[in-house]
Amino acid sequence: MAWIVKNNGTASWRGKNSCRVSFQVENDATGEVKREMKTFHVSGQTQKEKKRCIAEFRAELESGLNRDARFLTFAEYAAEWLQERENGIRLTSTGKRVAPRTIARDRDRIRNINITLGNMRVVAITKADVKKFQASLMASDESGKAPTISGKPMSGATAHGVCVTLKQILQDAVDDDIIAKNPCNGLASPQVDTKEKKPLSKERVAEFRALLDSSTPRPSLVGFRLCLLAGLRRGEACDLRWDDFDAEKGTITVSKSLCTETLKSKPTKTENVRTIPLDPATVAYLVKFRAIQAKKLLGLGKPVGEHRIVAKAQCEFMHPENLTRSLARFGKANGFEGITP
Repeated sequence: MAWIVKNNGTASWRGKNSCRVSFQVENDATGEVKREMKTFHVSGQTQKEKKRCIAEFRAELESGLNRDARFLTFAEYAAEWLQERENGIRLTSTGKRVAPRTIARDRDRIRNINITLGNMRVVAITKADVKKFQASLMASDESGKAPTISGKPMSGATAHGVCVTLKQILQDAVDDDIIAKNPCNGLASPQVDTKEKKPLSKERVAEFRALLDSSTPRPSLVGFRLCLLAGLRRGEACDLRWDDFDAEKGTITVSKSLCTETLKSKPTKTENVRTIPLDPATVAYLVKFRAIQAKKLLGLGKPVGEHRIVAKAQCEFMHPENLTRSLARFGKANGFEGITP
């Protein structure tokens, strides 16, 4: 089967790096006439790029590729949706590229959705199907298993997140003219049941600080101290380098964060550079640890200034999730069970 292109096509910008092309086409087998659309990644908003997108889509339609949305499964559409987010074609509501961490999160959520809805045609998914799917995420069958990747019922918070992604995908299917309306609309997502984390009291902060003061500095303890007393996020603490520490002024400058997915530096969450004053005891703590690190780094032939503070001398970095795990172990051993960065 092939499509007979009935017009010259139109193209419109969908964002800084995406262009949507539309053609009126006729099915050469059935005579059905409809509109076909596709979004392309572009290097810039130029007429040359717009013409390229139109030409590529025309060639694709005339090649015999079956793009009949009536037979598109949820798994197929979700895979295309996720790929377009990775490629920068589908952007965030603020017009920015989707963060790698968000893409990884959505990939896991889609895997859970596909267990139940993956083989269903997008056009066939009803509100009743979505409602039944939502309920199944937090329940188990007679054998004690749930339709999830882990086989265990999800918490309300996790199920809520999965349903948010499902609603977003199906809303984009509406925008892509695959379905007329979103079957998730009007349905309440599972309630978030995660307890709100409470900060440590002043008394508990003093106790935790005393534990750090009495211990020989090591990467994980330095990381704990920077999170506790300088207000750093774990990724920021793990990306901080000795060049960012000014012992004379008693400050650290935070400009980057270590991404948990790519393990590369990225802008901070607020994308702002901030210089943070440290208390004298923390300055002394860092100076003491830098002296320990310097001996090891010089022995390895590594420059001290470029090395990350929260890392062993022989390692390039500490994974942010390892800092979280270290804090959990340290907290459990010292009466601070459940503590997180």
